[in-house]
Amino acid sequence: MQEHPSVATLIAGGWDRGAAIAWIKQHWDSGYRGDPGVPFLNPYDFYPTQTGAPTPAPQAPPVLVARAAQNEVKQAINELGRFDYGNLLKFPHLSKTDTKVWRQYVFTHPNAYLWADYDETVGLGRTQMVRVHDHDAGRPPDTISAGQTKLTLLRIDVTAFRSETDVDIIEVKGRAMPGAVGEVLIYTRLWTEKHPGATVRPVIIADSVHPDVHRVAESYGIIVIIV
Repeated sequence: MQEHPSVATLIAGGWDRGAAIAWIKQHWDSGYRGDPGVPFLNPYDFYPTQTGAPTPAPQAPPVLVARAAQNEVKQAINELGRFDYGNLLKFPHLSKTDTKVWRQYVFTHPNAYLWADYDETVGLGRTQMVRVHDHDAGRPPDTISAGQTKLTLLRIDVTAFRSETDVDIIEVKGRAMPGAVGEVLIYTRLWTEKHPGATVRPVIIADSVHPDVHRVAESYGIIVIIV
């Protein structure tokens, strides 16, 4: 597996892989939450030595390079997965409305989980693009690239861990309507295909839920929480 550039940079500087991952998660995540007393250290502004002491980069990157570097760090965090459960300044993948709902839940349920993963991809994605006019003309569907397939993977709002083997697949909504039921059931099934052996529960957390949606969701074993 090809190493992500953010991790590879530290490994090249003499770090072992575990320490490199831990450093990126600690400093990027802490700064992103804005914890008091914890400076935001971007590994593209300061390359850490083996002891963890930052040393200045040879040159200050142009603004566009710096922006691209920060996007790489964000991508690294998403790929590395699990955050400690709690409030972040920004939750990956969640819209402003969904963020408000999830933040309220985290505030009122501070000990509900140990870790949380956001924007986890599941499923196989689309490997072919079929157009109506192709069918009409008898042409075979177009094969799309691996990068395009990755863009079509389904993404879970929150994968929340009570333990390594007790997991909730959470769909966060401002107002939960019928689509939320289908989404969380599909995501739960695909997640269990990707991670067999865990005990998994589908959960909808919303500011409000249509009463019929609430009733039918619970009949499918979905836990519905209104914050």
